[in-house]
Amino acid sequence: QTMRTSRRACSSFVLAGHPLLRRVATPVRGVAARADLPRLDAALRSALGEHYGVAAPQLGTSARVFLLRAHADDEPWIAIN
Repeated sequence: QTMRTSRRACSSFVLAGHPLLRRVATPVRGVAARADLPRLDAALRSALGEHYGVAAPQLGTSARVFLLRAHADDEPWIAIN
């Protein structure tokens, strides 16, 4: 599974109480999600600013992925599964 998103997707986050956040997220096989990281990082920075922490289900994608950018100068950190 890949992490496909856009700036539009990042502007409408899934909020607490949404059924997607209650489901068990789908495992991500291999490193497919890493290929989308630069595009996803750019979209998240545009929507949230230089610092963010977001899980794939919050973006409407049922995947076991979490992205974190703690410092503007650092590369984003991605946790898969």
